[in-house]
Amino acid sequence: MRKVVCKNCKKIFFTYHKLPRGVYCSKKCFLEKRSEVQKELWKDDKYREHMVKVHTGKKQSKESIEKRRQALKGRVSPNLGNHWKMTDEQRLNQSKSVLSGKAHPNYIDGRTPINKIIRRSVEFKLWREAVFARDDYTCQKCNQRGNILHPHHIFNFADFPDLRFEVDNGITFCEKCHRLFHKRFGYKNNEKQLQEFLLKDI
Repeated sequence: MRKVVCKNCKKIFFTYHKLPRGVYCSKKCFLEKRSEVQKELWKDDKYREHMVKVHTGKKQSKESIEKRRQALKGRVSPNLGNHWKMTDEQRLNQSKSVLSGKAHPNYIDGRTPINKIIRRSVEFKLWREAVFARDDYTCQKCNQRGNILHPHHIFNFADFPDLRFEVDNGITFCEKCHRLFHKRFGYKNNEKQLQEFLLKDI
């Protein structure tokens, strides 16, 4: 038995193992030290180039894939049966916490149009879902349920900013009917044009 000082935490312990296996007091210390060493290695440009060159284009063999599959066989995912349905408030909080917009290191002011920013926002997605749910995920023109649905602003998006997220200012169309509406009436639409469109046959 040898008396050894752990290379990671400097704890003194006794071991029967020979070097290099017997230089860490635990698996945790070994992994921490290995991670630290690997991080230092990857800072070296020559090492990075070498590793990229060595591993580029390589694929796992069928034997290796099968071996890994057998090792994982029978394991149950800890997330099985957990349906992560968040409340609207949780989704809003999550969207604020991620590195997006000005919080992101690659942010360039003015690159993304304000229209696109709004349509990608959580508020817009919640409005969209609320409109679909109210209309039972059914196109209000052709009565087709499901398929590709679009939320349409009754009073147009550009000229009525205060009504953008009002559920009553939205209506559900399928993709075909939505394109047809804007083809006939353009994008400066209103409630009168909508009523005309709904009453007429396609």
